[in-house]
Amino acid sequence: MKKVFFLIFLLLSVTCSGQILIDSWSESNYTSDWYSSSIFPYNSQSFYNGQSSSVKITSCKFYMSPGVNSYPTGNLYSYLYAMTGVYGSTSHPTGTPLAISDPIDATTLWFQPYNLIQFTFSGSNQYAMTALTHYCICFVYTISSYIILMGYGGTAHAGNASYSQDGSTWWTDINSDFCFYVYGVVVTTSISKVNSVTQATISKINGLTNVAIKKVNGIVNQ
Repeated sequence: MKKVFFLIFLLLSVTCSGQILIDSWSESNYTSDWYSSSIFPYNSQSFYNGQSSSVKITSCKFYMSPGVNSYPTGNLYSYLYAMTGVYGSTSHPTGTPLAISDPIDATTLWFQPYNLIQFTFSGSNQYAMTALTHYCICFVYTISSYIILMGYGGTAHAGNASYSQDGSTWWTDINSDFCFYVYGVVVTTSISKVNSVTQATISKINGLTNVAIKKVNGIVNQ
């Protein structure tokens, strides 16, 4: 056994991909309008983080329009929830939101046809979703005097839609799926030691672990 002691550091580095699509139901499946209003201001779609490692939510999109002669004011939000119930039939949000998006000024939707509206999750609201776990992504608009149209259609997505008046009691719909997209970034783990001196970053992408190893001023061979 031959050993050469190193003086400075051992570095493990990983090149991680950027934002990835976690789950979606394309607007090409749009067939009908859902009225998000004071009756059901909370409108949710269950989805699956099929990645083999944790993913931080960064954004989501819903296919939306203000509707004819509707001029909403105030702010629009998206909430990320844990899921309960049977995925694809009775699934719906549970508990308090795990993450809340940045607000969107509702007036930016005025006079707009259906569009994919993007909600951004930033800072501490970039919640790390557990690998291989179901969640619910929810559109929230609580200004009672206006209507926001949400596009939905088809039943081929594995999840299901649900609706709530207060964010606590939910009605589920096995025959509907909202058009939506959820995006995130793969969580990385960093380890560092001073004076030994080790720095490491490890990441899994699509079930594969990618690690590059570099030693400076010394190599240990066994």
